[in-house]
Amino acid sequence: MRIKLLYGNEFWETFNELIKNVKERVFIASAYLGKTDYVNYKNLIPSNVFWYFACRSDNNFKPKDRCVLIDKNYFHGKIYLIDNCIILGSQNLYTPQIVRQGEFSVLFETDKFTSSLILYQALLKIAKQLPIIEEPVNEAFLNFYIKGCPFCNNDIAEPFSIITCPEYGGGFVSEEDCSSYGGTGACKYCIAENRESLGECYCCDHSGCGFGISIDKLSFIYHTFDPPDRIREERAREFVRTFNFLAKYMKKSEDAVDFFYSLGFIGKIYNARIETFEWQIK
Repeated sequence: MRIKLLYGNEFWETFNELIKNVKERVFIASAYLGKTDYVNYKNLIPSNVFWYFACRSDNNFKPKDRCVLIDKNYFHGKIYLIDNCIILGSQNLYTPQIVRQGEFSVLFETDKFTSSLILYQALLKIAKQLPIIEEPVNEAFLNFYIKGCPFCNNDIAEPFSIITCPEYGGGFVSEEDCSSYGGTGACKYCIAENRESLGECYCCDHSGCGFGISIDKLSFIYHTFDPPDRIREERAREFVRTFNFLAKYMKKSEDAVDFFYSLGFIGKIYNARIETFEWQIK
């Protein structure tokens, strides 16, 4: 990881250079965003590069496309992701007539996973402050399962019928798994009277992460015989809450799916923490 302090005009020189050479992705979150800057910079981004902006809800200029308007009471930050570079600091994307030398930012030039993790953690902090909950899960979240589980990348071809047994913890099992026990062993309580159908669900069994989403109830479910531990479940719920946050404030909830894919927020991102990577900075 390379770290560099950007002071005054150094921010604009670095930002311009990064934008002109971007290859894959751009996310610009600036508390205050200038109309001229928005138009000029988005026009510099190649058509094959994913991009999105974010600004406060009280910003005078409110872009009508690809911009998240975040409640002014919960957002005053500035974070810029351009490919695998992250800039954090005090500079809004609002070009002043005279560059203020008092503005400073820090550039982190790193790998794709770490840069995605930093941005994800920043968005999670905002989502946890907003009146956003993880259930019901936004329906657009189900689109992830077409390409595999968003938590662990386990292949999931299609949803299947799930049942739960209140006598055995209330977690899910497939009807096929349940019947295979033949009423003996760990499933001795699973008589027909105890079984409750959760309907069609997308989920991983013990070979995956053990998480799933009920299609009918849009609720979070977990495997009975191989449930996740408390920390992994909490982080998975945070992951869903962050998605719900973006899906709510984006123009279309489906945009949040593209956002998660393009920004690398699938797979092990949800279960990682910044502390894991402190050794890279020391």
